[in-house]
Amino acid sequence: MTTADNSGILWAMSNGETARHRFGRRKLVLIAWLVVAVVIASMFWGRGKIYTNASRTLGPDPVTDVQQVPFEVRDSGVELKYQMDVKLQAGQVRIRLIRPGGGTITEASGGTFTLAGPKDDEQFLAGRYLIEVQSEQAIGTWTVAIHDKNYSPRLSSSALITGKLMVLVGVLAVWSWGRRSHVPWLYFVIGAAIWGVGVVLKFGWALPFNESIFRAINESLPRYVTLAVGALYVGLLTGVFEIGVTVVAARRWPRLSHGSERGIAVGIGAGAAEAIILGMLVSLSSFVKPEAAMAGPLSLALLPVAERFLALLCHASSRALVFFAVATHRWRWAVGGFVLLTGVDTVAGAFLLSKEWAAMSPWLVEIALIPFGLVSIALLVIVAKRWPTSRTQCTQSTDAVRQQP
Repeated sequence: MTTADNSGILWAMSNGETARHRFGRRKLVLIAWLVVAVVIASMFWGRGKIYTNASRTLGPDPVTDVQQVPFEVRDSGVELKYQMDVKLQAGQVRIRLIRPGGGTITEASGGTFTLAGPKDDEQFLAGRYLIEVQSEQAIGTWTVAIHDKNYSPRLSSSALITGKLMVLVGVLAVWSWGRRSHVPWLYFVIGAAIWGVGVVLKFGWALPFNESIFRAINESLPRYVTLAVGALYVGLLTGVFEIGVTVVAARRWPRLSHGSERGIAVGIGAGAAEAIILGMLVSLSSFVKPEAAMAGPLSLALLPVAERFLALLCHASSRALVFFAVATHRWRWAVGGFVLLTGVDTVAGAFLLSKEWAAMSPWLVEIALIPFGLVSIALLVIVAKRWPTSRTQCTQSTDAVRQQP
């Protein structure tokens, strides 16, 4: 066989391998898009029609008033299902469902009760209905949900929709960076493991010590200082344990820092693991207690999704800074990662601990976290451009640092 024949065979084998590789990538892309399409489509399966989903928390002072919640039924003969729950610590609440024209369909009153229907003799015609809630010296909560017979709280809860979107944030982050960088999936798994160890250690500290620490903060400091100190403590818990574990892993296994693809993949794996696990827990809540996770406004359903997106950016950038510090032996970058993740949870902790801030729009905390997300994007771009591209360059950068006076 001639040299030309051998070259032709090698060329054909090479082209065959390339074609199989391209086919495999296209198949993965198709599967990924199918998963995304199924998740998005499932948000609309079995939803039925929701006419109203109202709730109110009464207190801390006793409340006496009347609140009316109207809703419109446009088709006659619709079978409406309703559930009204009242749980009070004091006082009583009276709830009436009023048909068009003023007649009462059903009513109940008391401090704790559940009213569900329809009953056999209840008919619903087209028109404007009204839910009337009378509170007398009441402290507690009430909820009212009206929907048609096709509605399933387990399939249509905002928690289930939100949970799916949170999982989707994590999956798409891993898939997009894996497709762009061609880094092995092992590095995303390592990132998830680092996140898991950090969270376990953080809760291992928080469960036995947090109560006494917060009590000491509240008793020993002025009121206007306790919020800042408490929020900083919450942030430091995340910075010390989660970034601390990342530093240990980066120093124990230097190969994780060989290339920006690996370092960023580990960071994305950590953030994606948090998004996926929290999303699964949120979705599970709609099956465990569907009445507590009824469908609500779309803006509130998207709130945790935006939070996971911003948190994932911060996880990726803060951990990438640690691996970049190991690759270049410039430890100020690792300090920057610690400050970034500590700052994120300090802001979140401030909203969690403050009753006044918690009563404001829930989107305020996400707006407060946007600067951290923008800084994270900028840092990821910077370290990706400056990252040593080979082990030789990593060694050279180490030697240069050591030779500095």
